[in-house]
Amino acid sequence: MIDRFVKEFYNKRQLLLDKFGEDHPENYEAIFETLIKVLFGDKSDDGCYDEWPYNFQVLNYGDNLLFIATSKNINPNRYWVCSVDYGTCTVCDSFKSVRCKTPSTNKEPTEEQGNGYLTMALHMLQNLVEIKKESLL
Repeated sequence: MIDRFVKEFYNKRQLLLDKFGEDHPENYEAIFETLIKVLFGDKSDDGCYDEWPYNFQVLNYGDNLLFIATSKNINPNRYWVCSVDYGTCTVCDSFKSVRCKTPSTNKEPTEEQGNGYLTMALHMLQNLVEIKKESLL
């Protein structure tokens, strides 16, 4: 767990909750994208392009997603990696479990669902591991 990222999460928790309360994310990738944009979107303009995640790619390995985030630098020196295991039904998949709780008359997320998406975002953030470029060489 990266302490400064968790600090950003708690500083911007309400912004994240508001965002997750507007619309249902389509999938885990959308949750991760919202997390990166809300927490670090304003950081990419502060001149410290290599300190914060900015872009990311997703690798899908069956029941596992691997998120690889990079900084805004053209040649990034830091990478952040997060793995998310998911299932195939609402019992074993957190996203599906939260998503299926929408009443058919309510298209916006309920408060419980917004909190569920926020919890998933926090778990992703807590699982991020930093990898410096020099450690890969």
